[in-house]
Amino acid sequence: MHKELFSAFINILFPKACHICSKDLKDKTTAFDDHICASCAGQMKQMPVACCALCANKLTEEDELKSLKCRACAEDPPAYEVLLSCYTYEGATKELIHRFKYSNRPYLAGSINRLMQKALTATGSSLVKNADAVVPVPLHPARQREREFNQSELLAKEICASYGRAFAPALKRVRNTRPQVSLKKDNRLENLSQAFVAADPGMVKDRRILLVDDVVTTASTVNEASRALKASGALGISVLAFAKG
Repeated sequence: MHKELFSAFINILFPKACHICSKDLKDKTTAFDDHICASCAGQMKQMPVACCALCANKLTEEDELKSLKCRACAEDPPAYEVLLSCYTYEGATKELIHRFKYSNRPYLAGSINRLMQKALTATGSSLVKNADAVVPVPLHPARQREREFNQSELLAKEICASYGRAFAPALKRVRNTRPQVSLKKDNRLENLSQAFVAADPGMVKDRRILLVDDVVTTASTVNEASRALKASGALGISVLAFAKG
């Protein structure tokens, strides 16, 4: 009873508001959770079914739609087996990620995990449940000190708690690479070359790995991270991301 009264008092002093649109969250019927309103959650656009299973790009050609692989991925397959992204990187989704990563709000990892669970189909849930270990894409130590947390690590831990999977911080980022968004394709590949190494090969050897990132754009980062996991003896690698840019 005392805890409930204290909680009510705190809510009066510091009313909860949506981290995307600032709408009051006192009315539980209009709240997705304690941090996001139902309206903003409903505006998030889920990825279309007709997208490449390896890079999440839109499929347009008949052959691509049959194989669920774009021409580029069919000709040059990545080091992982499948990539699943939950939402498109726009609107409310983009705003939420920016608040999470750049406004020092690590607690939003829980909301993002709930949104991912909402978007995951039976196939997507199986992707998580069939993994022996969940590995986050690491930040370089200098970048992590600047941000104070690794967003992918927080998401991976939330996923592990929700699905009962083993958390495995099995990778290290040994090169502080430039942001990928500003680079062309060839430069992106060069930028990420040998950026990742195994922190502990024993965490991934002979295990099925789920690699987690917050946003994928060209998938170059998760592909290079997957190469390092493969070199450490991973049996297979799947990728799960909150959003596709």
